[in-house]
Amino acid sequence: MRIFLLAMFFALSFTTSPAQRALTLHLHAPGLPDTTKVYVAGNAEALGGWNPGKVMLQFQGQSNWKLVVQLPDNSPVEYKYTLGSWEKEGLDAQGKVRTNFKITDPAQTVAFDTITLAGWEARKTFGKGHWRIALPPRCAACGIGKT
Repeated sequence: MRIFLLAMFFALSFTTSPAQRALTLHLHAPGLPDTTKVYVAGNAEALGGWNPGKVMLQFQGQSNWKLVVQLPDNSPVEYKYTLGSWEKEGLDAQGKVRTNFKITDPAQTVAFDTITLAGWEARKTFGKGHWRIALPPRCAACGIGKT
């Protein structure tokens, strides 16, 4: 029995888990209220498995949000930012649904992304078209908002 337990101990001691890497996502979203809950949805379980309201970033101040996740090493990463649902996902500078953010370099451990306030949408759940989140008064620091 002792030999069996000793063999199990050594077998478990030398079993390696899949290599992991830490990835830090930084989102700069000027004009978005500080109390806004921002989420990431992506192709890894640590990024919510494409669930738009599962993994929330932490507000860092000055229009910045951050998330640190552990991902399988050498795996490509794709993700998007949302305000909790696909009806409120980040848009590109032209106001269109953007392609996924991508990280293909396995050595990359930090990503800096920006979505302006005008780049968030609230899609209608019926019919066609898009509705925009109402813009606040123009921000003197970043110039975003309505005049």
